[in-house]
Amino acid sequence: SAVPRTGGAFNAFHVQAQQILKGPYSCEVSAEINTLYGVGQSACQQQCMAERQCRFYQVTEDDNGICTLLNACDHIGDTGIQITNTLFGVIDKAVCRIADPDACWAQRLRRSELSFQPSSMPRCELQDQLENCDALQMATGLQQGSCARCEYIGANESAAVHSRRKVPPPDEFQPGAQLVVGCGAAGMLFSAYDEFPQASVTMTCVNGEWRGPALDASRWVSVDNLTCSACVQVGTAETKVQAQAGVQEVNML
Repeated sequence: SAVPRTGGAFNAFHVQAQQILKGPYSCEVSAEINTLYGVGQSACQQQCMAERQCRFYQVTEDDNGICTLLNACDHIGDTGIQITNTLFGVIDKAVCRIADPDACWAQRLRRSELSFQPSSMPRCELQDQLENCDALQMATGLQQGSCARCEYIGANESAAVHSRRKVPPPDEFQPGAQLVVGCGAAGMLFSAYDEFPQASVTMTCVNGEWRGPALDASRWVSVDNLTCSACVQVGTAETKVQAQAGVQEVNML
């Protein structure tokens, strides 16, 4: 499981590092602290953790393993040669695991990355490097390697603390119980019967079903009539398939 069950606070655990990319990419040469030969991934991580200035480490699978320790990675570029580098960033703190990294990136973070307005969402660990890798692949139009996605945010971030307070709803509700239905900060609540988005809708438990505001004597808003949407993007059926697959070019249209 991506979230260890340690018996302590749920979804608050320690992570030493996260993979950022894998492929013919590399950080700026000026950030190199040391280069070690014949060293694999595990030993390279240990070397980085023992070096106070090391914030990133890169493992080259060719030539029996090359370990490069780095104190920064502000720029990611294509090496232009057939080589496979795997870059890791040091986290070494308590974190909260993002539920669905791929969906979060495709639906929210990449749109925020390309937007003129900064997002109000908390930044994940290593987000600058993850965005740089993603932007490189979009700019070149080539996907020779792979870029990781945001997986963790700091466990002490207010958004993480609030999220971990959520508990599953009870199996049964008493008649007359109410729930307030709304969307996250990145979405707006739409009803099939309203022209404009709403902040929230109150649903009441009546005769074993959830009913919203009455529409007439025999109809009312139901959960099936509600949806959360972040934006409207018009395109062909093929565009929809590409968007669901997380293809970067859809965001450049």
